[in-house]
Amino acid sequence: MNTEKTSSLFEELKHPFVWTKAEDRETVLANVNEPIWHRFLEEAETHFAKSGELTRPQFPVWCHDGDLDEVMAVCVLAYVRNDPKLWHWVGDWMREALAFYREILPVWREHRYAVMRGEPYEGCSSNTRQSFEGFVRGGCYWVEAGMSSVMFHLLDQLEAYAPDELNQSEKIGLLEAIGDYADRYAFHEERLKYNNRALWANSAILLAGIARPDGRTGEILRFQAERRHAELRSAFLDDGFHIEGAPDYHLMAADGLLCYLLTASNLAGGESVFEGISGQGPFEQYPDFTEIVRAYLKTVIPGPTLWNHARGCSVSTPVTVRPALVAAWRNSRDSELGWLLRERMGNVDPNPYKTPLNVTNAALLGLGHYQPLLNFWLFREVDQCHSPKSTYDNMSGYGTVFSRSSWGSDASCVTARFGYEGTGKGHRDHGHVTAAVAGVELLKDPFPRYGPEALNTALFHNTVILDECEPKAVVGLVQTETNAEGVDACLILNSGGEEPNRHLLHDPAEETNYWFDNQPTDPDHCFQRAVIHLHGHGLILVDRVVGESKRCIDWFFHSDIPMQGYDSDAKTRETVYQRQRRIRIFPAPRIPMSFSGPTVSLESGQAKVWNYATDKLVNASFQAIPLDQTMSVDFGHHIHSSGEMPDGTPQHYEEDYYLRARSESGSARAVWAVSWGESPLDVDTHTDGDRVKLKVRCGGQDTRIEVDFKDGRLTIE
Repeated sequence: MNTEKTSSLFEELKHPFVWTKAEDRETVLANVNEPIWHRFLEEAETHFAKSGELTRPQFPVWCHDGDLDEVMAVCVLAYVRNDPKLWHWVGDWMREALAFYREILPVWREHRYAVMRGEPYEGCSSNTRQSFEGFVRGGCYWVEAGMSSVMFHLLDQLEAYAPDELNQSEKIGLLEAIGDYADRYAFHEERLKYNNRALWANSAILLAGIARPDGRTGEILRFQAERRHAELRSAFLDDGFHIEGAPDYHLMAADGLLCYLLTASNLAGGESVFEGISGQGPFEQYPDFTEIVRAYLKTVIPGPTLWNHARGCSVSTPVTVRPALVAAWRNSRDSELGWLLRERMGNVDPNPYKTPLNVTNAALLGLGHYQPLLNFWLFREVDQCHSPKSTYDNMSGYGTVFSRSSWGSDASCVTARFGYEGTGKGHRDHGHVTAAVAGVELLKDPFPRYGPEALNTALFHNTVILDECEPKAVVGLVQTETNAEGVDACLILNSGGEEPNRHLLHDPAEETNYWFDNQPTDPDHCFQRAVIHLHGHGLILVDRVVGESKRCIDWFFHSDIPMQGYDSDAKTRETVYQRQRRIRIFPAPRIPMSFSGPTVSLESGQAKVWNYATDKLVNASFQAIPLDQTMSVDFGHHIHSSGEMPDGTPQHYEEDYYLRARSESGSARAVWAVSWGESPLDVDTHTDGDRVKLKVRCGGQDTRIEVDFKDGRLTIE
């Protein structure tokens, strides 16, 4: 007699349990008193009173166009009003999803069999191992994972508040549709990777394990998800930060982790799955969930709008309000996280997509995203908050120093890169610095997401290029750092650092440009850079480059705004640089960089100041001082637009103005000064063997700086 269990774990659980619990209802309903949510509810009700219905879904949906906004808005309204008509609308939407699934399932299965045989099918890419089909357009398995969590949440809410809305056959069918994710993902080659997509996918595997009617199959999937979770959470984090090296991806990854943890927390009894582990094994050491989100706060650049630090491929410049941030505040009541949330939650979301609801697009709502409005169930009143106490952070594993004058809207923020290049969306950017002042990027990280093919090279970072070729991959370190009232400084070196203490460092497939070299080499030159941030006044860089023989040393500095007098329409000339490709089986393309206008020649010890052409800052200027060798300076300009919006306006339109300083010698030292504020910097330089001494006058006061490159020391008086 077959006694195998044929009901899913989902059917045995008390509902709701995914994003909220029954005992949370009173505190969740209190969110209606929050002005943002109150306004949303009023506008949403007006919208549906006018339309009289919920728009029928057209599967597959494109979640980033707001295709889930309406159904999630109806669910929020139904939860608040407990209106049977609204729950019926949610039920109808789920029935449409089920009808699509039943219609397309035979096609999905046949395509999956083709993938198993290694055969392409019509519409499939040449790489069958990348094939994925589902409820969302584009074959995005990680977005499909978010879609699974939305469907699971809707079903969970219906079971709790309208259990008779769906009949048993419909419920079983929808659970099958959610469980089918595991079948479709099983043969995808990215199942072995360690990125934010893998975290999302693993959360969907856990959901599939709960939805599967076969008890044994569900148990196996849940076991696989738990084991994979341990790998991901351990291999994924350093300094509590995301291995992909781009802050917005860090928070997206934390969202994927949150989806897993919210579900797992209901299966773990009294165990808190949100806590960290400090063991010794390969998968037994990682920070808790709140610390993961707090690490994100350390990378924020203050100004009129709080920014992400755009190292690599960052989805959005303004800080986004994602469920991970909301959940971390709810769990911890950390007043600094509360400040970050409060600062951003009332702002308009910069997402270019227009919500079909035509309601206030506040960042807190998450509209136009593939998990819109889930913040409603997570949000709790921000009743205590203060700006972060720390204005200086050295995130050693992430390999970046952050120095801020304050957290105010007029703050200056300087970042400096020194560490492991990373296996994600980082760049070959050792020594790269940025300087943002009151929201103006005087030294920037250009084209963080969209731009020329070379955007992920050292060419588009504020660092050094040798012999017209990208430098080798290195692991650098901070030789020394010092902090005083109104000054933060550090000295970085392009060698001597250690690889992060992670057991799994890179993408096993290595098939994309975003997965970089995980085998750093010894550099064939020494590059040291002293970074001195004088709060409210300026940034001083003191560089030394030493090679084994005569080299062509190029410094690049990029800005949002041009220098005064620069003519981008002047006759151009070109230098072609050799890119170092991370995928060794393909040849690395050569990248041309164009320069306009006359070349400026500087003798050793000669200072030259260029003012920035902006009225947004007082006394904004850039100064170059070669210390040993003659230097030539050229200027360039790059415009990038990734296309047009429907109204004909440019989409993702960006400009980059850059300065290149060149010295042809075996070694060279130089001082660079970026100045702003009421009192411009007056820099006097003196060399003494391996030491560079500076006297910086600003506002009637002198600051004395000494950089000893030989001993790796940096002193400030």
